[in-house]
Amino acid sequence: MMHLNARLRFAMVAILPLAGLAARGETHHGLLGHAVNQPQTTPHVIHVTAERFSFTPSEIRITEGEEVELRIESEDTAHGFRIVGTGLGGTVPKRGKGELRVPFQPTRAGRYTFECSRMCGAGHDFMRGVVIVRPREIALNTSRDRTSCLLFSTGAGAPPPARTGADVSMATSQ
Repeated sequence: MMHLNARLRFAMVAILPLAGLAARGETHHGLLGHAVNQPQTTPHVIHVTAERFSFTPSEIRITEGEEVELRIESEDTAHGFRIVGTGLGGTVPKRGKGELRVPFQPTRAGRYTFECSRMCGAGHDFMRGVVIVRPREIALNTSRDRTSCLLFSTGAGAPPPARTGADVSMATSQ
């Protein structure tokens, strides 16, 4: 009986605290240094609307290293979308046919211009916007509300951005 109690005490002391970490999504490194549980991270989703001849919002503010997913839907015809200098982009399906999903996690602060990459009419050259990426240390020193991340502007152009890379996918409806 005493042997069983020792095993039970071991389980309570060694295993139950790990279960608490897992429930909170925290990481604990086991005896061999391997992570027992990795925290789940989900990107901050930013919805963007494409419509002749603008993107709304046309100015997006995020923090360096922040993982975001731009979900672009069209209110009219098919449009192109690209973040200049990054290799990220794709086709935004016409209204009612789905959305373009662009994961983006900038590793450097700066201005990243995005634009329509498919000729959509006379105002095509004005269809652009900017992602403004703040340095992480500045963002940590200021309190930030997710609703204040998106600012609206006229869609004027911006200087070329730094390079980064990620995958682009398109979700379509039947």
